[in-house]
Amino acid sequence: MNDEINEIASILMYKGTTIKEILQEASLNGYKYKIEDRDKNTIVTIKSYAPYKLNIVDMYIYDNEENLIKQTLFINGKEKIIFDKYQEALSLINNINQASNIAS
Repeated sequence: MNDEINEIASILMYKGTTIKEILQEASLNGYKYKIEDRDKNTIVTIKSYAPYKLNIVDMYIYDNEENLIKQTLFINGKEKIIFDKYQEALSLINNINQASNIAS
């Protein structure tokens, strides 16, 4: 049980790649980017293209302390969540709850 709690704490404390690092990489690769402040969060959107006319959009959402809370990848309009800090923590908590219910 301590391992699960440590894993949850680790996820919640994860800071992720900084906004500065993401913007530097985007600039070096010639990608277009946009920064928005919305609901106390900063949203960084990186647009790029790949062979075969693949339109790729990486969206990073940071909290007001600039900790990465969510990363979503869109390829030709199809969404794939790469990282969601709170959803991953909630999933681990639910696993602990289910295990404790089975044990009792």
